[in-house]
Amino acid sequence: MVGILIVDDDALVRMFLKQIVPWEEHGYTVVGDACEGEEALEKIQELRPDILLTDMSMSGMDGLELIERAKADGFDGGVVVLSCHEDFSYVKLAMQLGADEYLLKNHLNGPELLRVMDLVRDKMESRRIQSDRLHVYAKRGLRAMQHELLEALLARPGLPIEEQHRMTEAAGLHGRYDCCAVVLAQLPASAEGQSARLIELCGQFAAKYRAEAVRFQKDSCALLVDLSDEPSAGAQREIIQALSAAVANYADRYLGLRVSEGISRVHQGNGELCDALHEAHAALVSAFYKEGIYWCDAGAGELTELLPPAAESFERELGSLIRRGAAAQLVEGFHAALAQIGETRMQPGAVLYWLRRCDLAAGITREEREYAALRTFADYEAMGEAYLRQAQQRGDLDLPEELSPAIETAVGFIRAHFSEQLTLAQVAAQAGLTQNYFSSLFKQEVGVGFSAYLTECRLQCVCRRLREGNEMIKQIAAEAGFLDYQHFCRTFRKHMGVSPAEYRRAPNAADRANL
Repeated sequence: MVGILIVDDDALVRMFLKQIVPWEEHGYTVVGDACEGEEALEKIQELRPDILLTDMSMSGMDGLELIERAKADGFDGGVVVLSCHEDFSYVKLAMQLGADEYLLKNHLNGPELLRVMDLVRDKMESRRIQSDRLHVYAKRGLRAMQHELLEALLARPGLPIEEQHRMTEAAGLHGRYDCCAVVLAQLPASAEGQSARLIELCGQFAAKYRAEAVRFQKDSCALLVDLSDEPSAGAQREIIQALSAAVANYADRYLGLRVSEGISRVHQGNGELCDALHEAHAALVSAFYKEGIYWCDAGAGELTELLPPAAESFERELGSLIRRGAAAQLVEGFHAALAQIGETRMQPGAVLYWLRRCDLAAGITREEREYAALRTFADYEAMGEAYLRQAQQRGDLDLPEELSPAIETAVGFIRAHFSEQLTLAQVAAQAGLTQNYFSSLFKQEVGVGFSAYLTECRLQCVCRRLREGNEMIKQIAAEAGFLDYQHFCRTFRKHMGVSPAEYRRAPNAADRANL
């Protein structure tokens, strides 16, 4: 129900207004009435009405003063004014002070009063929605400022304490952080979309541990702990431990998630919030290999940039393994490389860079979102499947053991893109050679020309799919790069000695080999 307070110095008018409309039937209730302005102000505070229905001309405090003082006292409800004056400048002044609608007493009737009250109710709802939106926008804006603050702190080591105070205050963070620590909580890769919920959850209990929860990157929540008023090292440690446990417990209980945490040491002095954030971030890097809670002072974050021998060997030999179709050696080499990377604990960025180099050697093109999805070391396990497919597609194509780097690049590119309508110019550009020189060098090293090799790649793909499945032959041909089906059939028979359908019907590999 929408509550109405009626204000008029005429008792008969007040009674008339209470009875002129069946208020309850239309979602309204008259919560009270007042005969003058001072009484009305008291009842506004006491009864908290939604709409103030007031006369303009009253003895003592008039309607204009009542509206002005009620708004000054914080009344944010609707206001409808009643006037005997047909002087619209008087009504206009009331509207400027915050009135929503007006009615002339000599034209007053039930339907018209109800219509005006409904208009005011709609305006109030619209204001509420707008207020909610502004609150959300303001909150989002503050969060964005806080996130930008963390990015700035990471980029500015040794920040003077005065500058740090200015930046944290501007971002709505109220701690001094002269003495501080950081707990950085990270969601598992499968729950990245719940970062907003994690931040909201941490924000509910952070103050209890002298901390503020701020979004950090897209999957983490940084809890900035202000220990400026806690001189005891033991007590500081207890606060941080209790906060860390609360984050883990609440995330498990309310989100059903197990978060990893990186925890800094306690820092004091100029730029220490920046250093604490760096330490927590470095400690959390260890979660790349295994979820858990990592304290900086326990040796967390000590990862290497050095590539272990097995990973270096795999990268060097990958192109040759794929060209020779050595699938078993390739799988063994890839797993050995990952095993040594895990043992030596390479930095995540270094592991990603190694994978990109391997892709280049294999002639594989992945979308950037695939690389971005590699959040943990376990995610890399599936990346070797692309190399295995490349090796399997090579089949028994006979290639020399040694190729020049340019032709090796070209061969890898053809194997990765043979289903597309490749041209000599495109592949020559990939090899970094002119078309004429590339064409000559390719035939010299591979033994066949570019077009013949491209056709062999496509036919090999077709043969494999004919052996393995029951897809329509026309569809297989098109997806292998043969857009003209009649031309494909002629080409297939020329190279294989039988039609595609006869090749598929051959009962086994030996029979196909004897065709």
